[in-house]
Amino acid sequence: MNWLLKREIEEIVSKKKSVVIITHKQADLDAVASSIALKHFLVSIEGLSKNDITVVYPEGISKEVEESFKKCGIYHLFDYVNDVDEKLLRESSLIILDTASETQLPEKFISIINNKGEALLIDHHYSNTLKKIVNNYYWDTEAASLSEIVAELYSEEDLHIDISTALVLGILADTGRFSRGSHRTFSVMGKLTKFNNYETVKKCLPVSREDRSIRIARLKALQRMAIEIYEEAIIVATYVSSFESEIADFLIRIGSDASIVISPKNNEFRVMLKFRDELKEELKERILRTVEKILASRSAGHRDFAVIVVKRKIGKNEAQKIISEIRRELHLQGP
Repeated sequence: MNWLLKREIEEIVSKKKSVVIITHKQADLDAVASSIALKHFLVSIEGLSKNDITVVYPEGISKEVEESFKKCGIYHLFDYVNDVDEKLLRESSLIILDTASETQLPEKFISIINNKGEALLIDHHYSNTLKKIVNNYYWDTEAASLSEIVAELYSEEDLHIDISTALVLGILADTGRFSRGSHRTFSVMGKLTKFNNYETVKKCLPVSREDRSIRIARLKALQRMAIEIYEEAIIVATYVSSFESEIADFLIRIGSDASIVISPKNNEFRVMLKFRDELKEELKERILRTVEKILASRSAGHRDFAVIVVKRKIGKNEAQKIISEIRRELHLQGP
């Protein structure tokens, strides 16, 4: 049992008659699993009414999340909305899960928080800018996933098969099937898998489909990429219109130590940075801070990857200019 987090949660929910749990936009498996498990914890352990707790996934959930829950037979756990009115927000205690920056939440939530709404942030990302505006936060960068943190609220006697299955899915997805994790991660998994078959749950995870559109995105990324040697690191920067996370992974797999992928969207653009595990932490930090300085924006993410969202529209020419500016800035810093 994580008694410190339990006290933080008890304190925040005691201040209002209702609770709103919200995750980042386009909730992934870790965000969905942890929010479902937290709601169940509040109802079954803390004695709150189910009707007094609203779970919000801004922009909904991905098809991969739906498919995984269906395969594992836990689709019935879904009980969420994509939006809530401001009146309910003002009247509720707000718990924010798995969210590392303001850009990952709808603006009205930020407005409520800024107007001293009761908010508790629970997160595990290595970089987090949201914690500076909330009343209170529980920020644990040693945890490999948010599902791991929420699972620690439960004793074995309070768990059951559906909740433990959801949490196992969240942990497996966010750790890349244990490519990231710790002794603590495996300890939590040991508790959870007493209630289900690990191999069966693992088969519920989405299978990567290497379709034509991803292959085209890879080829375009290679066509547009710039390579920079910075100290001992091979840095690759490029831009694509979609699949930025997959492309950043791909560039690491084929030889880069750091990949920077710019992806223009409708009214914003995203920059995905990924690092090889072996790259020195100080080098990762220096590269990340260089990109943040150029974009005048802060990143959110883990130790081995980060994302920066900039709220303005850009085209291909400006994406190329940003890449050139990153290369120039790294040259000026020198080895």
